[in-house]
Amino acid sequence: MTTHRKALFVLLTAFAGSALAHSGAKHKHQHNHDAHVHGVAQLDVLGQGNRVSVSLESPLFNLLGFERTPKTQAEKLLAKRAVSNLRSDNNVQFNPQAGCKMVDAVLNSAELNPSQGDEPSDDGHAEFWMRWEFECDNPKALEALEVKLFKQFPRFTELRAQLVLDGRQAGARLTPSNPIFKLR
Repeated sequence: MTTHRKALFVLLTAFAGSALAHSGAKHKHQHNHDAHVHGVAQLDVLGQGNRVSVSLESPLFNLLGFERTPKTQAEKLLAKRAVSNLRSDNNVQFNPQAGCKMVDAVLNSAELNPSQGDEPSDDGHAEFWMRWEFECDNPKALEALEVKLFKQFPRFTELRAQLVLDGRQAGARLTPSNPIFKLR
């Protein structure tokens, strides 16, 4: 884990309650260029009370197979489908006993959402950031998070997962053959 990533994780831990309480606020994402590896992405699970946030930071390549603003009609269609799939509620799913429902999905990518005001990457290493917000009826029953991104987007080969959930911390390496993050 890079120093930048460790600092971010500590900061997330310290402000978990505040971040979830203000989850409706606009988010300005800063890209992390420390370790841009195709196939690999960072997945962070942050929760307190009945609110859980799952965020993904990844090279755009893992989603589209290229790392720039879509140019051709075929690329634009591919990007539109990818964005629609990312915003759906079937990419990350908690165990049913927790009764979690997605309440928000936010995608941040200058290449996929040029109207956001961010400048597209000009170094050939574009990234995107995705956040899914959940409310859970029975958060004490949270045991596992199944990540289905591997099926929808086969360029993902590894997710480096971190968890801060009501004072618990954990980490895992998720792969297509091991897509379940054990939360307890």
